[in-house]
Amino acid sequence: MKYKLTEFHKIRKMKIVQCDKRGQIVIPKSIRAKLKLKENSAFWILTNNKGEITLKPIEEPK
Repeated sequence: MKYKLTEFHKIRKMKIVQCDKRGQIVIPKSIRAKLKLKENSAFWILTNNKGEITLKPIEEPK
C-alpha cells in the first residue's frame, strides 16, 4: 500500500497506523508517552467533511 505525503504530514509529526477488522487502531508508544496517555484514557473523536479524524484526550478531573 502506498501513501501520499500531504501538507498535513509536513506540519505535524505523523506515524502511519492501520485499523484492524474491528476498526481499532493503536496509538504508537512514542506518542502515548509524549502525551502522557494511560491505559483506558478517554477521547473525543471528531470528524470533518474532508474525511479527517481528530482525537482529543479528555482530561481526568484533578
